[in-house]
Amino acid sequence: MGSQLAVKVEGIVQVTSSQRSSGRRVRAVQVTIQSNPTNPAVGPDGKPVESSVSMNKTVEPHNDYFSAQFLLTFAAAGLHQVFVETALLDTFDALWNAGPKAQLSVKIFEESGSSRTTSSSSSAAARVSVSATSSRS
Repeated sequence: MGSQLAVKVEGIVQVTSSQRSSGRRVRAVQVTIQSNPTNPAVGPDGKPVESSVSMNKTVEPHNDYFSAQFLLTFAAAGLHQVFVETALLDTFDALWNAGPKAQLSVKIFEESGSSRTTSSSSSAAARVSVSATSSRS
């Protein structure tokens, strides 16, 4: 089955007065999470085993606050880089890649018959806080 890591992404959408006056408003926040092994595992046939994971969710902010949760599954032991990105979706369905980015390092240990996950924060669950600020007018 592999190891799993729960990731919760939380943030606040900050809109400047010039964006409010332009008529564009943030309708939703798109959160993308991607996990890549630093040294991909090699299968018995000598070919690299695909163990990268990419997921995204679109969430609507409530009182400018948004939250999204992901459950990452790691098939192979080793060091993995987890990238979190946010983008804003306005009322005209235009996607603004103006959101912040975050990165986590996760080390998966393989134990006899079972696996254990630790992250850079020594926790089985990671919480990433971001502040999505729109900068387009």
